[in-house]
Amino acid sequence: WLSTACTVSRSPAIPEGGPFDFFDTGMIFFAAGVTDLEGKFKLARFKGVDENGRYRVIADHVLYSRGASEAFPLQSKSAGKEKGKKEEPGELQITLVRGGKVTGVVTDGTKPMASATVRLAKAPRKEKGPAEQFGMFLSMIGLPKGGDLAYTGREGRFEYSRVTPGDYLVSAEVAGFTDSPAQPVTISPGDEREVTLAVDPGGEIAGTVADPASMALANARVRLFRDVASRDGKGDNEEKQFLEAQKFFGGAYKSVRTAEDGSFRFQGLQGGTYTVSAEHLGYVRREVAGLAPGKLDERIVLEPAASLAGIVADMGSGLPITRFHVRVTKDGEGGKEAHGPFTPGDRAANSVDADPKVERG
Repeated sequence: WLSTACTVSRSPAIPEGGPFDFFDTGMIFFAAGVTDLEGKFKLARFKGVDENGRYRVIADHVLYSRGASEAFPLQSKSAGKEKGKKEEPGELQITLVRGGKVTGVVTDGTKPMASATVRLAKAPRKEKGPAEQFGMFLSMIGLPKGGDLAYTGREGRFEYSRVTPGDYLVSAEVAGFTDSPAQPVTISPGDEREVTLAVDPGGEIAGTVADPASMALANARVRLFRDVASRDGKGDNEEKQFLEAQKFFGGAYKSVRTAEDGSFRFQGLQGGTYTVSAEHLGYVRREVAGLAPGKLDERIVLEPAASLAGIVADMGSGLPITRFHVRVTKDGEGGKEAHGPFTPGDRAANSVDADPKVERG
């Protein structure tokens, strides 16, 4: 029998255990209350009910990890009367279990690291479910990794309390260092686990971005991608697809902007090879692959982008058509539609689909 704070919250549409674990759904609720000495609660008179939605009751207690009921529908009194149903609500049961504790220290191998970011995330399942697939998509476009965050103090120590029993991965991040290897931690009710996480200075890749006249390009976006490791001369197909999708959606392993002198620098890199992609408004994006940490003088020259302009007119009257779609294909692309930017000298063909509903003249 617990004196517990209870809230009614909209059941999230995103998969549980996904990258939005950092989003506290208990912070958005329709009603709140406290259990009595027998552990019972009653929540009523909340507004804004979506009769097609599903809800949960979330329970919190200082000595226990958060608990939640199964998802259930809610119905307003007026809707219940119209359908001839009784208004008596069903009784829910929520079982709370003792939370665990994860403590530890972050070092650089010799001394503790203050102000390090520690990430406690649910361990992924071997088979990728909706949550894991959703997490992969978010990482493609550079959104947060998810998990619960903690920060180390002066002595490099961190602590998580009231951890829900389960399997987790704990890792540490420090600017200018490689992330620590994720350590698996299994928490049972009431467990206390101590872990030591070590970050490494790693390597660096640096360089400059300029135009063909050697003028520095400030505020150019420079993205870093980890090259796919080869296995018997063949890269892993899934990893290659992930890399291409990451580039397409604008994501990156790391991303920086060039300084006034066009310089950029990536620190805290693990071993292996990387691809650097540089882009700037009005210039053609360029990639340089196969760069290893220690390459500190990479010079990337961006060519000015070409432009293609014209007028679409009615063949019979010569009057301009105001609504149309232009498809541009680049020579050597096998007729594949291209969106540019194009470099000067590129040969291209275009075709036009005019809106047949547009009134001419």
